[in-house]
Formats: sequence, C-alpha cells, structure tokens
Amino acid sequence: MSLRDSGWGRVIATCVTLALLSLCNGCSPWSKSKLFDVKSFSRSSPRASSKSEVKVKPLSNAEQRKLCLATAEQLVQAQHWSEAAQLYLKAEALGKPGQALDRELAPVLAANGQYPESIERYRRLLGKSPNDAALEVNFAWTLMEAGNLAEAEEHLRSVLRREPKNELARMNLGTLLAKSGRTAEAYDAFQAVVGESAAHHNIGVLMLDLGERELAKQAFENALACSDCTPQTQQFLAALSKEETTLLR
Repeated sequence: MSLRDSGWGRVIATCVTLALLSLCNGCSPWSKSKLFDVKSFSRSSPRASSKSEVKVKPLSNAEQRKLCLATAEQLVQAQHWSEAAQLYLKAEALGKPGQALDRELAPVLAANGQYPESIERYRRLLGKSPNDAALEVNFAWTLMEAGNLAEAEEHLRSVLRREPKNELARMNLGTLLAKSGRTAEAYDAFQAVVGESAAHHNIGVLMLDLGERELAKQAFENALACSDCTPQTQQFLAALSKEETTLLR
C-alpha cells in the first residue's frame, strides 16, 4: 500500500465537454471566443421564408443545472478543479433553496487550494452526518493540507476510536505524525497497516518531502534492514548517495 496522493496536483477536455459548456448559458469557464460561433454557419438562403426560421427554446434553470452538473463531473475526472468548482457553484445557484452541493464542492474546493471554503462545507456536512467515517477522514486530510494539524489529528483519532481497523484513517494519521516530526508515532501507525519495511520507507519519503535528507536516509536504511525490503527503498538510497557524492565533488 502506498501513501495517499495528497490531493484529497491532479487534461482531457473533449469536444463533448466544450459543447456542454457552451449550452450551459453562463456556466462555461472558457472564453466564448474559443468556441465555434454557430451563427456563422447558419446563414439563411435568400429564397427562404421567415416562417422557416427555427427558434431555439431557452433552457430552463433545471436543464442548465443538469448540464452544469454533468460537465463538472467530467472535469473532476480530468482533474480540472478550478473549472469544476465554477460549474458546481453555478449549478448550486440554479438550484432551489436548500439544494447546496456541499458534498461535491468540499473536495473539489480543497483540491483547488480553496481551503477555507472547503472546510466550511465539510463542517456543514459533518454536522448532518457526524458518524460518516469517510467524510471525516477526507475533512481531516483537508485540515492537514491547510496546516491545521491539531484539529486534523483529533478527527482522525475520532474515526479510529469508532473504527480501529480503518486503514485510510491510520495511514493518514501516520502521514500527519511524520509531518509533525513525531516519527516514532508515525512508524507505529504505518506499521500496523503496511508492515515494518514499508513503514520505514514511508517515513523516508515524507522526510524527503520536508527536506530532512539525513532523517530520510536513516529511515531508508532502517527499511533496508528489514526482511521485506522492496527495490524502491534501494533506489531511494542509491539516489541519495549519488546526490551526496555529487555535492562533495
């Protein structure tokens, strides 16, 4: 098991997506100048009667909302977080009172780096579903990304008290503890899920991410001493050694 990709940096925009956006009457995050102008392809023949002109019925709010939601879902799959957030917000505005899209918007806003807005929506969601473990784990990860490590830890431990076998919560707790410099506690959290070697390896990767190369090297060496050591650990150690050799020259 590998560490969770911190992106609870994440382009595939199809012609269908662009077409949907153009129909979304104000929902499109792209400039209209980049889309084909339908009018330029629909010149009437001089012989045509005015009675033959086709009038396009404007989309209702419900239809616009449906298109915005469908397009936003495609954008989420392509990890276009900013555009997806804009469309979800537009769909929310087109909905009836009480039709907030907190569950859709909370993770998308977090992925787009809009942590205060995301956290506000997560709090509303948890207020309605306080025992939703998956929701609380995601909220904790967002708090950690936003730098609120203490509250993030509280939520992860709350989940683990209810669900001691929740592996995602335990792995995320290990990540949080390592980022806080509490590597011994982080090791215990990781080891309970992935074993000794992978636990040391994960700490090594996180220490590298923090710029702590000596601590990373020590963690990788600890992993290498385990019987279940993987080739990835050897590769990390080799890269660190090569970098040190280069710096000494």
